[in-house]
Amino acid sequence: MIYEKYLAGISMEFIRDQLNVANIPFRENEKQHRWTRKAISYILANEKYIGDSLWQKTYSGDTFPYKQRKNKGEKEQYYVENTHQAIVEKSVWHAVAELRMQRAGEKHPEDYYAPSAFRKKVLCGCCSSMFRLRQNRGCTYWSCRQHDIDRNSCPNSQIPETVMQEAFCRLYYKLKHHGNPIFTQMLSNLQKIRYSRMLWSEDVISLNKKISDILSQVQFLTQLQQAGGVDPDTFISSNNKLSEQLRRLKQEKARLLDTDSDDLADRTRDLMDALEDGPDFLDSFDAELFDALVDKIIVDNNERLRFRLKNGLELTEQIERTRANGKSEAAVWLSDAHGRDRPNEPEPKPCRTSSCNIRSARRSKRLQSR
Repeated sequence: MIYEKYLAGISMEFIRDQLNVANIPFRENEKQHRWTRKAISYILANEKYIGDSLWQKTYSGDTFPYKQRKNKGEKEQYYVENTHQAIVEKSVWHAVAELRMQRAGEKHPEDYYAPSAFRKKVLCGCCSSMFRLRQNRGCTYWSCRQHDIDRNSCPNSQIPETVMQEAFCRLYYKLKHHGNPIFTQMLSNLQKIRYSRMLWSEDVISLNKKISDILSQVQFLTQLQQAGGVDPDTFISSNNKLSEQLRRLKQEKARLLDTDSDDLADRTRDLMDALEDGPDFLDSFDAELFDALVDKIIVDNNERLRFRLKNGLELTEQIERTRANGKSEAAVWLSDAHGRDRPNEPEPKPCRTSSCNIRSARRSKRLQSR
């Protein structure tokens, strides 16, 4: 039924809806009984329906705890024909496979798969779905997957890629010229937090005790030497050994307290280095800088983007969509007859037809004749 309908040109979504309306169970003895598009796609692509088997689709990891992982080329796979009785003819199955490839090519042309700096980095702040790339009339957009399925379940609409690129350029300018004090203060706070945390760790407490014991031994040895209770050679030899032990203990303590070992501080320094090496401002979007600075873009709503930097710091930028005339909706200025600027004042709408002007002229003429 599923194979025949798909070959007849019916979409997987429509097949899913028909099965659910007919109350055909998805699987028996299972909590989920509703069909999904993913289930339809799995059946259409599963070689077991034609009596064949692809072995080692998944594999177990080498480390504990052992988890099953999807084989994406890490392990060799084996395709074996006629391992069991087929329930779908091979000609039908291969015809479905060809049709799926054809539809995928129509839906996602080659430029759809062009590399993009935003791929797997744009997240919906309303439903937590990932945004996906879409193209329409030569323009590239990013849209929420959940919104595409059901607009009522997620209000975030699609965003032109150029809008996100421009938002990043504005964010970069702010970080370049005003970000250094923020990151410097952040590093200082991280150092204080780490230092206070490590001061009470068992390793640091143990080192402090050893350092205190050695300092007591040095003090006692010095008092003996001053009282003439130890000869100079013995004093020098013992004092050198204690000084070397003290130096090593202090180095170990400094290593534990050093913020360089903190991953968050390292990422913050990497951000500062990338900003320092970058230009004063961006004439156009720089994918390399974006990848070095930004971890995720969260679309909070249709008016605001939230950029999560590599060190976890989040900064917001307004979404400035452009009109057809190339001007931003957030800053449309119109000049009146006196040359003054008025923000966001709508332009007067022209009459739809010339008959409006004709009727207006006739009315004026009748009034003058009266």
